[in-house]
Amino acid sequence: MPPSEAGHVSLPAAEPDLLPLLAHLGDKDGHPAVEEVLSGRGVSRLHKALHGRDAAPDEVLSAMAARDERALATGRLYIRIMGVVIGDLALSHLPFGGIYRAPANAPYDFGPAYEGRLFVSDFNQGFVRLLEELLPGEWDVAAPVPGQPDPENWGQGLIGVTDALVGPD
Repeated sequence: MPPSEAGHVSLPAAEPDLLPLLAHLGDKDGHPAVEEVLSGRGVSRLHKALHGRDAAPDEVLSAMAARDERALATGRLYIRIMGVVIGDLALSHLPFGGIYRAPANAPYDFGPAYEGRLFVSDFNQGFVRLLEELLPGEWDVAAPVPGQPDPENWGQGLIGVTDALVGPD
């Protein structure tokens, strides 16, 4: 992806739970930018907008780990917003080769069985499919594995697809 200042784009209006909070999430000029939510400080700002309580990012994350319902609600909305933003960036840049965020040595890996395969999702229909390249440039749905809801879909009923590790900005 080319260098950019994508953090300054507006928060997604497609996320209905976010709309009533936009006035509380603006930057110093009142603009509700993506980085005002999807950053270390953003976890705190989102939590305050949702629940009216100041909390440091590590406090919100600790409360999530302790299964605090308010902190979990903050985390769920954070992840939904991240999914919409990543989806919008994918539509803007059309990464036909797929999107892969983790470095090769990342501890979170599907393993060698998924090498050379591509996960695709459709936000509007809420599915994830696993594709494999049969011939160069010719893709098809991969053979089903146990646990899939049906032979085509690797997952269904999703409101967003993302992988996230939340930490300091």
